[in-house]
Amino acid sequence: MENEWADVRCTWLEEARWFKSVLDAAGIEAVIPDEHTLALPLVEGAGPGAVRLRVGSADLERALELLDRADPGRNIPT
Repeated sequence: MENEWADVRCTWLEEARWFKSVLDAAGIEAVIPDEHTLALPLVEGAGPGAVRLRVGSADLERALELLDRADPGRNIPT
């Protein structure tokens, strides 16, 4: 069965990269699908909050808990 993905929205690309490293260290697969295109001037909607960090749906709850501990008080939208 193919893994279903859930999006976690990040404010900036560097934030998404940091969150991805936190999840990778915990053994949770995460990807930033637009990582190499966000800086292109022709990409629409690439402002703050437009960065997607994708996490497997089965790992979403654990991932959100880890991210909340890594950055307390931040409201991490999904």
